[in-house]
Amino acid sequence: MEERSSCVAPWGALGTPVLPAWFIEALGDRPLPSVVASLPELRTFADLGSYWQIVEEPLDRARSQQLVAAARQVAGSGRLEAIPAGVSADELAALPVSVRALNVIRRSDLLPSAKHVTAEQLLQLPNFGFTTLIELLCVLEAAGPLEPAQRPTVRGSLAVPVEDLAVWAGAPVLVESLLPALSAARDVLGCRTAADALCSLRFAEMLTEVDTLENLHRLELDDLPADVGPVAGLIGAVRRVEAEHDPQDVDLFIRHKVKRSVTLAQLGEERGVTRERVRQLEAKVAKALDSYGGQHAGVIASLVHAELPPIVESTSVTERINAILQPVVEAAEDEASEPAKFLPRYLVTTRLALAYMGSLALSDAGQQLLARLSGAVAAEVDDVGLIDLQSIVAREFPRGLSMLDELVELLGLTRIGEHVALRDTLRARAKLALLDIGRPATKEEIAAVGGLALGTLSSTLSNIESIARADKEKWGLTAWIDDVYEGIPAEIQQRIDQHGGAVPLSFLIQDIPERFSVTEASVRSYIASRQFEVVDGMVSVADESSVTYRPVEDVATRNADGELSWDFKVEARYFDGFSITGFPPELARELGCGPNDRRDVPVTAPAGCGTVSVIWRLTSVNGTAEIGRAREALAGIGVTAGAQARLVIARHGSVRFEQVESSDELHRSSVANDLLERLKSRRRIS
Repeated sequence: MEERSSCVAPWGALGTPVLPAWFIEALGDRPLPSVVASLPELRTFADLGSYWQIVEEPLDRARSQQLVAAARQVAGSGRLEAIPAGVSADELAALPVSVRALNVIRRSDLLPSAKHVTAEQLLQLPNFGFTTLIELLCVLEAAGPLEPAQRPTVRGSLAVPVEDLAVWAGAPVLVESLLPALSAARDVLGCRTAADALCSLRFAEMLTEVDTLENLHRLELDDLPADVGPVAGLIGAVRRVEAEHDPQDVDLFIRHKVKRSVTLAQLGEERGVTRERVRQLEAKVAKALDSYGGQHAGVIASLVHAELPPIVESTSVTERINAILQPVVEAAEDEASEPAKFLPRYLVTTRLALAYMGSLALSDAGQQLLARLSGAVAAEVDDVGLIDLQSIVAREFPRGLSMLDELVELLGLTRIGEHVALRDTLRARAKLALLDIGRPATKEEIAAVGGLALGTLSSTLSNIESIARADKEKWGLTAWIDDVYEGIPAEIQQRIDQHGGAVPLSFLIQDIPERFSVTEASVRSYIASRQFEVVDGMVSVADESSVTYRPVEDVATRNADGELSWDFKVEARYFDGFSITGFPPELARELGCGPNDRRDVPVTAPAGCGTVSVIWRLTSVNGTAEIGRAREALAGIGVTAGAQARLVIARHGSVRFEQVESSDELHRSSVANDLLERLKSRRRIS
């Protein structure tokens, strides 16, 4: 038994499995995470069985987190037999189980049990996370089978020899005062051990009933022996490491593992040895530190962990540890001892097992909380990426309201003024500007409040589902608007549908201007478009089959290859994303775009352009189609505003853009004159 217990170490240190065997078998030939597979011998999870034959240093935080994350993904972990039947909490405490896990198990009613305790039962305990389960399973596996006759008995990390208590004057009072209360706990509460009594919620009442509290109030804890307790144990552990190891080895450990001011390669160059040798020296110091001070650090870490919220500022963790270890810091300053100053704090910090992300520290429960916050953000984000993070945090983690900015960073979000969003986008800023105004507003007002450019603001607002037009000039949230303005053509169509297919012209030219601040002339111009027809004062939708076309030779010219071409004047707004207007419907039809249709057409020149869109709306007041997404093509041929450009329709249905040269101007004028003569001839014939 002595031989087995000597190889037992806390999880992640030499002598303890790096993952419980059940998980290694379940993961099998799955490749290891890259941070773990640092040596050729380590490629799959099956290789972890010989981990300590390959590696001689404790697991660092990155590797341990990766291994725990992999184990967490394996289904069915709740069926694992975690603690053998018949094991008591006191027997479990004989092993280097973390104080945190031990305290949680003590507070439960799981032990002792006639049946084995499963992983599922443990994970249901408050504050017993998956990482804690892995640590417990690894230590139990390293310890081997715990038969009743073989179970080790060792003193707990806070045990004090009787001879040490003799120097404390209050010791007799403590024993005499507690004995009546413990006896009453046995007789009245049915407690079987002192631990049962101390863990009972009714024991505090018992202390009052038997007048124990009054006596205990007179005992000053400052009078306890200075070398009793976990802080004193840490000081003693560090001094023992200093005495037993080469000061240079301790120094390299502090510089590399604690201060992280040098690399293994740099230390190797200084010492004239290989990096692997430095690693071995470092592992020796780490093993000694953990052996002598690990349990003391675990007690402090467990108590600090119980105080901390699941997510906390990392500075708060450091301040709390420093406050507890103040005697160590003071001793280090007096004795100028680097190890005494840094190593106790290092041991406690590593035992806390917190994940540090940005300026925050997260426990296992904190990482689960972070996942819930992230899920809530994804579920409640609006159509432009805005998030009411304050409400989410107030609901899920009220204490997090004091660290809202840190949570914004942790969740990968961004701030736009006082608001939080997935990303800082034009859409988000446009909606925020409208929210700040608090009423339907013009795009000029929205641009001024949001600091936005007017150029594409209308199209941006049009593509936000929660924003609509209140009238011709103003935009607002759909929740603010009783009758959303969809444009004059859509409003005409809406009223035709409401009136069964035909609506009086007089009603349209009165109702639409009054509701949406548009002019009567605008309404009449749209009614006169090809989309509608007026018969006996009633407006209805025109039959698309009645649309007529001119011969393509009347609207375009053919080059020597028989390709149709159309010349147009380049306007500055085309380079801001606006469509090229005035495109003949006859040419739109040549490209496969019919009435009230849209087609994407490939561009063969200039090279490297995407497609342009051909759009033909019968509601166009000038009766023409338009070309969208042409900015890239126009820039590619090098034209500027005011110049002439040409669109050529190739036989295979693609288009190309060309710049019109001065010599082409004369040709274009000649073609125009020919067209005019052709039209005159038609009139004479008719």
